[in-house]
Amino acid sequence: MARSSAVLARLLNADPPRLGPFRLLKALGAGGFAPVYLATETYGTMDLRTVAVKLFAIDADVDHPGSTGTGTFRLTRDRILEEARALCRVEHPNVVRFLQIAEDETHTVYGLAMEHVQGRSLADRLDKERVLPVEAALDIGAAVASALAAVHAVGLVHRDVKPANVIEANGIVKLIDFGIAATARADHAIRVQRSSPILGPDVMGDTMPLADVEGSTEAHGAGTPGYMDPVCLGSMAPATESSDLYGLGATLFECLTGRVPASMGAGPIASRLIPGIMLGTTPPPPLRTVAPNVPEDVARLVDSLVSPRREDRPRHAEWVAVEIARLKRAVRGRTRELPADGPFRGLGPFEREHRDVYFGRSAEIATSLELFRTRGLVALVGPSGSGKSSLARAGVLPALADGALGPWPATFRVVCFAPGSDPRRALAAALGRPALPADPDDLINALVAAIEGDGVGLVLCVDALEELVTVADAAGRAYLARVLARIGHAPVPGLRALVTARRDLLDPLLAVATLGPVILRSTQLVAPLDKDAWGAVLEDALAAYGYRLDDDLRDTLSGELSSTAEAMPLVAFALREAWERRDRTRKVLTRAALADLGGIAGALARHADGVLARLEETEGEGSRAAAKALLVALTTPRGTRARRSSGELAREVARSERDAVLAALVGARLVVEDSGGYTLAHEALLTQWTTLRGWLDALRDDRALAAEIAVAADSHDATPGRDRLWRGLPLATARALVARKTVPIEARSLTFLAASHRAELRARVALGTLVASVVLGALAVFVSYRRAEAQTEAEKQAAAAIVRDLTAPRAAPEIERARAIEALRRSVTACEKDLDRARSVCPELGDGGARRDSALGP
Repeated sequence: MARSSAVLARLLNADPPRLGPFRLLKALGAGGFAPVYLATETYGTMDLRTVAVKLFAIDADVDHPGSTGTGTFRLTRDRILEEARALCRVEHPNVVRFLQIAEDETHTVYGLAMEHVQGRSLADRLDKERVLPVEAALDIGAAVASALAAVHAVGLVHRDVKPANVIEANGIVKLIDFGIAATARADHAIRVQRSSPILGPDVMGDTMPLADVEGSTEAHGAGTPGYMDPVCLGSMAPATESSDLYGLGATLFECLTGRVPASMGAGPIASRLIPGIMLGTTPPPPLRTVAPNVPEDVARLVDSLVSPRREDRPRHAEWVAVEIARLKRAVRGRTRELPADGPFRGLGPFEREHRDVYFGRSAEIATSLELFRTRGLVALVGPSGSGKSSLARAGVLPALADGALGPWPATFRVVCFAPGSDPRRALAAALGRPALPADPDDLINALVAAIEGDGVGLVLCVDALEELVTVADAAGRAYLARVLARIGHAPVPGLRALVTARRDLLDPLLAVATLGPVILRSTQLVAPLDKDAWGAVLEDALAAYGYRLDDDLRDTLSGELSSTAEAMPLVAFALREAWERRDRTRKVLTRAALADLGGIAGALARHADGVLARLEETEGEGSRAAAKALLVALTTPRGTRARRSSGELAREVARSERDAVLAALVGARLVVEDSGGYTLAHEALLTQWTTLRGWLDALRDDRALAAEIAVAADSHDATPGRDRLWRGLPLATARALVARKTVPIEARSLTFLAASHRAELRARVALGTLVASVVLGALAVFVSYRRAEAQTEAEKQAAAAIVRDLTAPRAAPEIERARAIEALRRSVTACEKDLDRARSVCPELGDGGARRDSALGP
């Protein structure tokens, strides 16, 4: 490794030492081939921030300890980039953040720049306190376990979990120092020979001097003696997620006893280590033999973590995080039994009482709590069925209620509700108030005063916030939006708001005045669990009850989850039904139980159709039509769930059929009842139940038209006017909808259509009168015109006769000629007047003067 050391030395001996934009200041830690330096990120003459940079030297001729059979691996640029890519995917408040990668101009030195956490290490704390209180140790253990869950989720293994790599800063615990070659791939893991110096020359003795092992940790890429997985040392096996759990267990063991499991005597790391325990040939002492005052359940967990056999340790860090949270509550005297209905909720969300069996979301819970430290409102946004409600109710809210945000207030009261059609009334009911102040600011002031008075915080949880833009009335929408915006804009100690919203309806929510900007800067995206995460969640949930998966079912689930994992409600429902059919004798969940349901994909539809069939058998043929009407009424034309009161449903189905059908739907968990009325158990029914989807598709156009009529009716009621009434084809289409009776039409819509119809009738009468007048006028004009034409023709004939007489070759007295000409002029003038009157009514008659002039001649 000398040549690589020379490469790093050349960089570090520069004046000043720099790597890309980073000016290296001083060493923070050194270990083997990857020293860590404090650095300043600079651009030009400006210092931007302080970071920690871990340095790696690449030399094609140098191998580093820690690969396969040879005990070394080749450090390459691709390995470093792979590590950086994996670190970029870890987003967790208890994990040090990866910032960027830098390299020197020769491309032989790379640096991983990470967040520099300024705080006190757990090792320093143990140096001073030696043993921590149980609750303090559990707080640290919960944070580290949650961090490891996020690390393992992206395929990383930390491989050096120990007190020195746990930093406490501003009340936040951070896991730091991610070394290279930490991916879970076997070729990145260490294999240590039994003759390695890490075990020292005294390996077969009863103990080994610390001097022989101390400081050799990173030289072998395996971890730190005393915290290393015995399987790695004893069997030369690759480090895995279980290796990190051993390091966590050893850290907790030390926090509670003042020593690591493999040590003899006291001190942060005892003066001598026991090779048998380090190699896994000898089990460590039970924790309670060293610290009898530690609660038995706590000791049992720690003992399982430091077991020399990986199969005896917990399977996942997520399970450990949830179990430590349960133990913390037990230490505080808040013990309770696991939910009697089992680990799976079907279509219903996990609630606070299910938090001990709620797995797979520790990273999201931690991130939400971190947001709440600087935000008054946090929005959990994700696609339908991604688990937003469960994350809120079983994850974030219980943590807030237990005082996760700090010493004041120590606890929070949680109030949950959905906006529904009247958000203001829903908020009042949730708060237990008969009415709310007219001004939302007055409500906020009253809530703050109550919090300051009793010292108990308040969290408003608004589930399904999208109802503000799908079913809520305008006044209620504006009121609730102002309340939430006030909480989000100016965080008040002790008052928080947590909302959940569908991602596909986020744009309309962002358009709500005052509320949009608050949601935009406080959004946490929630994604459905993938196949691998589902597998871990399933195993952890069953383990909480002492159950396991049948081996045959494990393979079946792996295949089915590949196509259905993101349809979380579908999976949850199938698992709930399979749990009801579990093998209680062997305590296993069997493949046969799932097969009876039609598999994951078919379980929900099969169950729902079975409910309809049983209804027809017990309640008669009309029950299916009643069920259809009720289920359709519990949706919106936009394809979302709606919440309806009993009174609103009474308009859909007669009471004689409604009560029995509704009770059956609720009993089958297809419909749920709460303080706001009734709603579908989950939106998965809208997409996964073919029968309901077919009903909705067939009625989509009619329901959309009914909704359009309702909007027009509201507009007319707000500002009445003949121009807002419908007429013509739209009115005819609407009246045809009413006649079909396929969808219910609200009373105000019917009133609007009746007014539109009356207005159209009046318009028809007026139009008929006008048409009759026009026809009569035209007829009169036509008669006048014909008279004028006839008179003109007669005059033309008389004039022609006179002309003939005047031009006849015979003598006539002058007076007779003058009289004849005067008579002719009077006739022509009369004809001109008649024609002018005709042309004023019917311009299309044209100019008759030309015809007259041509007829009369000069």
